Amino acid sequence: ARITEIDRDGGGAEGRSLRFYGIESGWWYWCMHLSVIVPTLKVGSVWPAGVGVAESGNTGNSTGPHLHIECSQHAAHRDPRVNLYPFFREAFEAGRF
Repeated sequence: ARITEIDRDGGGAEGRSLRFYGIESGWWYWCMHLSVIVPTLKVGSVWPAGVGVAESGNTGNSTGPHLHIECSQHAAHRDPRVNLYPFFREAFEAGRF
């Protein structure tokens, strides 16, 4: 995946967040309310599947710790539970990805 945007400040409603693009899949992902984003992660970075880049959190307008993730393909929003859970099951259950 290629990192396209990183918000480490987290001053907005989304809190700390990052966006990335699945190079092979053509899917866009937006992860919000993160507590920690790996400090060495930069916009334009390409990172392999299975390598953690952030931890879920409670930043921005959030009622409790969780991972808020949105995904889209060809400008159409998709259900992340259906599209991501099989690939990130262990990370989701542990509160990281």
